[in-house]
Amino acid sequence: MTKPLFDSEDIAIAALEEVQRRLTRTVDFLSSAHGLVDPQRVLEILNGKEAAVIGAFTSRLAGPFGDVHEYIERILGRPVFTHELASKELSKEISEAAKRDFLDICAE
Repeated sequence: MTKPLFDSEDIAIAALEEVQRRLTRTVDFLSSAHGLVDPQRVLEILNGKEAAVIGAFTSRLAGPFGDVHEYIERILGRPVFTHELASKELSKEISEAAKRDFLDICAE
């Protein structure tokens, strides 16, 4: 049996929130300093699923929109119309549904 990464859920959530803050700041910096983040450059570093997970969890596009949209529909188990993605409530729901996959990426 593998040892858990964190001693408690509170510590794991705090670490996850810090990773999300740092990733969001990095994507925001790249967006403001260099125009838009080039999805192809991101995919040179991450595979498509990782980029989709990060995009869904952080609400920052980190790869092709179609991949992120498909991932969101899969984790929510329903079709999601693009206009729904502007909803803060849905954004929270998506982040919560993507949390486990995001933590798995962080652990690698």
